[in-house]
Amino acid sequence: MRQQRTKQKASQKAKQADAELGQDSTDNPEADSTDSFENRKNILWVILAAGMAITVMTSQFMPGVVALGSLTSVYSAMLWVGIFGAALARYLNKNGWLGFAIGSVLGVLLNILASII
Repeated sequence: MRQQRTKQKASQKAKQADAELGQDSTDNPEADSTDSFENRKNILWVILAAGMAITVMTSQFMPGVVALGSLTSVYSAMLWVGIFGAALARYLNKNGWLGFAIGSVLGVLLNILASII
């Protein structure tokens, strides 16, 4: 009797642990689609933001693109370098707003440097 109850309790605990740990994608299909936004350790956002920040900052140092002025404005530099700073800060488990502020300041300084050079 005692052994049967012990086995039943162990199997119930195992089922509860499986239910807590493993919510399969078949159980909740929306969990996978929103997980990438909530996961702070998702490197994809850092890579995408870095690519856009590099594109904007590179265009500021190119003489032909500067004449257009739309992509090379100080606002675009602040925005994209700030978004990169926020994504990087969140990836490193820091405050995203502080990362955005530091990135925005760095974007403005790079914009000023591009106009001097």
